[in-house]
Amino acid sequence: MDPIRCVPIRNRCQCLLCGDVLESRHRHDFVWCRCGATAADGGRDYVRRVFCNLPDGRPSFVDLDNADGENPYHSAVERLVARVLRGELPLAQVDDPDARDMLARLGFL
Repeated sequence: MDPIRCVPIRNRCQCLLCGDVLESRHRHDFVWCRCGATAADGGRDYVRRVFCNLPDGRPSFVDLDNADGENPYHSAVERLVARVLRGELPLAQVDDPDARDMLARLGFL
């Protein structure tokens, strides 16, 4: 089985200074917010942020695709396996063959 390539589902962030929502849609789509404090780049190939620090030391952006706690780089199979490992999904309900293969390699089947 080939290794699973993890790619971002979307590449979005929001500038905390001006409120602009930025989305880089392809590899060479480098997007700045209107105040120039935050930029997004990489599309679905990689995630790159350019930002300044706020006075309290936090970055000037929030990553919108990670707001739900899921890692945007994980594949659908990895997210499914993570749900099983966290006890959110019974093993018997997993019908995806790649997820079952990964669970078997981890010793759960």
